[in-house]
Order: sequence, then C-alpha cells, then structure tokens
Amino acid sequence: MTSSESAKVLLMFEQLQDSIKIIAEQHSGLIDRFDGVDQRFDGINQRLDGMDQRLDSMDQRLDSMDQRFDGIDQRLDKMEDKFDKKFDEVDEKLAVIMTYLSNIDDELVSIKNDLKVLKKNDEISEKRANDLEKRVAILEKEFKKLKTIKTVAV
Repeated sequence: MTSSESAKVLLMFEQLQDSIKIIAEQHSGLIDRFDGVDQRFDGINQRLDGMDQRLDSMDQRLDSMDQRFDGIDQRLDKMEDKFDKKFDEVDEKLAVIMTYLSNIDDELVSIKNDLKVLKKNDEISEKRANDLEKRVAILEKEFKKLKTIKTVAV
C-alpha cells in the first residue's frame, strides 16, 4: 500500500471514529436510559428474591401448622371414638332402664286391676283400698316423672 492510500485509509478511519463518537453522543441519553432500566430491574430482582425467601418461610410455617392440625385431628378422632363408646354404653343402660320401666308400668296396671276386683268383691276394707290407691297414685306419679326424664334423655 502506498502512502497516499495509507493516508486515505487513515482519514477514513478517523472519519469513522468521528461518526461513531457523534452517534454515541446522540444516543448517550438512550444508553443512560437503558442503564437506569437495568438498575431498576436489579432492584426488582432483589425485591423478588426477598419475597421468595419470605414465601419459603411462610410455606415452612404452613407445613408446620398442617402437621399440628393433623395431630389435633387425630386426637379429636380418638375423643370421638371414646364418646361413641360411652354413648353406646349409655344406650345399652337406657335400654335396660326402658325395659324395667315398661315392666313397672305393666305391674301398676295389674295392681290397679286387682284393686278394682278386690273392691268389687268386698274382699278388702275400704280403708285398706284407699291406702293402696294412694300408693298406686304415688307410684304412677313417679313413673310419669321417669317417663319424662326418659323422653328428655332420648
């Protein structure tokens, strides 16, 4: 390459550099904007990282709470089983009581009928009949109370 060609290449190179500088100066505001946007993205990334850590922490706490609720649920299931067992026992006892009450009711009816027969046949004194009727009335009253209690219990 000759010196004149070298001079032309050097001139072109200098012109290219000047053009690049002009373009860079013209777009420096845009580059500054991109730098600002990049910084904002960095800030957002940092906030997201912090949020991610908090969410992980919350997830761990929720898992712990879930385990506690499972434990409570198991205890409640055990209590429910115990209550069911006790209520079954109460039901069995109540059935026995109901049978007993039914027998008493039948016996009271029988006694009343026997009293009527005895009074009709004059086989019992008036005083004794009145005494027995009072006792039967008291028994009937108590029996009605028991029936009321049974109805409330059932």
